[in-house]
Amino acid sequence: MKYWLGASTGVGFTVGNEIKRLEIRGYAGNIWVTNDKDAAVAWAARNNLTEKTRAQAVTIQETTIENNITAWNNISDADVKGQYRPSEGEIP
Repeated sequence: MKYWLGASTGVGFTVGNEIKRLEIRGYAGNIWVTNDKDAAVAWAARNNLTEKTRAQAVTIQETTIENNITAWNNISDADVKGQYRPSEGEIP
């Protein structure tokens, strides 16, 4: 697997069946995980993503989630209505 850092650009971020073919999955902190095919490297280059190690990706994701949970915990009850508490996840 390969780990990437970068924001989705929206339209054109993936083309055709790239999500399925490259097994693209997004995580908190703008982390993207793909298979290790050469086409995944080309996809990342096209989208200006930076390759990270798994350890770096996990640190970025965990820090983002911790910051989001802290912000959530500081929101007043009135502002929380209709919103979901950020949850934790695990990068493969």
